Amino acid sequence: EQWEQIVQPPEQSIEKPYIFVYDLYRSKDILPVVEKLARKSKIRYVNYKPIFLLRKIRFPNLKFNYYTQGPAEFLWLLKESNFVITSSFHGVAFSVIFKKPFYAILWDRKDMIRQNGRIIDLLGKLGLKDRAFVDPREILKRGFDENIDWKYVHERLNELREDSISWLLNALNDESTDTVLSKFMRNVSFIQKGCAGCFSCYNICPADAIEMIFSYEGFYVPSVNNNLCTNCGLCVKVCPVINEPSQQGRFSKPKVYAAWSLDESIRMNSSSGGIYPELAKIILENGGVVFAVAWNKKEWLPEHIQVNNVEGISQTVGSKYVQSKAGDVYEKIIEIAKNGKSVLFIGTPCQVAGLKNIVEQTGTIEDKVFTVDLVCLGVPSPVVFKKYVDENFKHKIISSISFRSKIFGWSKPCIVVNTANGNPYSMALYKDSFGCGFGRRYFLNLVCYDCPFSRIPRQGDITLGDFWGVPEKYKDERGVSVVLVNSQKGEKLFGELIEKRRIFAEQVSIETATKSNPRIVSGKMDIPEKRAIILREIQNKSWHYISKKYIKPPVGLRGFTRRGLSLAKRIVKKIIKR
Repeated sequence: EQWEQIVQPPEQSIEKPYIFVYDLYRSKDILPVVEKLARKSKIRYVNYKPIFLLRKIRFPNLKFNYYTQGPAEFLWLLKESNFVITSSFHGVAFSVIFKKPFYAILWDRKDMIRQNGRIIDLLGKLGLKDRAFVDPREILKRGFDENIDWKYVHERLNELREDSISWLLNALNDESTDTVLSKFMRNVSFIQKGCAGCFSCYNICPADAIEMIFSYEGFYVPSVNNNLCTNCGLCVKVCPVINEPSQQGRFSKPKVYAAWSLDESIRMNSSSGGIYPELAKIILENGGVVFAVAWNKKEWLPEHIQVNNVEGISQTVGSKYVQSKAGDVYEKIIEIAKNGKSVLFIGTPCQVAGLKNIVEQTGTIEDKVFTVDLVCLGVPSPVVFKKYVDENFKHKIISSISFRSKIFGWSKPCIVVNTANGNPYSMALYKDSFGCGFGRRYFLNLVCYDCPFSRIPRQGDITLGDFWGVPEKYKDERGVSVVLVNSQKGEKLFGELIEKRRIFAEQVSIETATKSNPRIVSGKMDIPEKRAIILREIQNKSWHYISKKYIKPPVGLRGFTRRGLSLAKRIVKKIIKR
């Protein structure tokens, strides 16, 4: 509304409809494509940049070649257009403001690729990253794609505006603007709300000025000691939320497999098909080291540990549906890799992204570091899980926790808690209070609802997950893994398992793999209304109170009814297909 107050039409009248082209540096690539599109669609276009030579001959559908009288006319031409094609950040920004469908053409020169940063950043935060591409010919393939959810985009835009205003007001109230802005640019103290808790900043800090603490929602976030901070900026450089790792060397289209271990005990003790333990064995047998997640048996919270032998793999098998503490493992990985040993790291996509940034920043030979990222729904709050454990097993000595026991089969996961002084607790995951809340996404980290790392190309050399919706010929209650091979390194490592006949693996299409597991290709989920309430009240309310009031896991008839309805739906679908 504020921009509309200054909008003015140009002196020359412009007939509608028209395409608005606002280019800064790639007219010779963009205009011939726009000319073809205009001719094909029988619509003319306005070019907001002078073309002095051969205009009428080369661009007969160019309606008006315009260069500004002022910003008011520029805004009018963009606002009144039917479609915007631009290489400018401001062209993108005003397309979003005025809800105009658009394409953003990015720099194609290697020395200028960084100039694309703020366009990609803005569109990524608004869920519009597919609107930006390098090759203008993509326009001809896509035509006038007007399919944009403007309601969602502007809701997200308002959230970002509110965050910015809140930060500025706090900064002005707390300290002088110059001091605060300096800190804002120099360390990660400003990113708590969008932090993935990957520990990359903690590992890279040369002054040991960063401590990882729990946020008010119970997630790992950095706390910067400004007395120790030297403002070197390394923590900002390796933060994957701020600086997404390079995808150089990644396959544009991964090779996808249905797979499982041929060792029955490994397969049954794993959450899905047992591929991770087999990968770990290969690395260890070749003299390498593995870093994966195990339970800290004092606090019963997950943390990354170093595994030096095959016997140690068993500690790290199985899903842990809680944010893990990476600690200083990235430092150790860099040291080991620089000494010539191979390292395998397995973690969430954000943790893998953080490690990749550290590998690049430290100049480590990447060939020595193998990464496996998991198909991850999101990470629940450790503080929430700790309250669940402390209240439900208060007077018991826990010996093991399994989130995905296969006692009733792979597709019917159970949470099993074994104790030294009593019968084990066993419950279908969807009926357990924590498991039910996790499945309903009530206490995930905020960044997980719009995860920038759950997409292709994936972060790891290899991606592992459950093959939900697996084709009938592979279906097996002992567990089936979906495997995405994303790089030549990953292909070599996975190929060794196949050559040594340690696994079954058969290639499938990416469409088959993602049909029932959208987190492979999309990080977007709605944020449940109950999330904020639960994470606020968990601070001073009991788990029993939280579970009973907000989660209400299905029990008795409710549980039976939910499963019965699900079964009925499947039967009806089969009948319809027939």
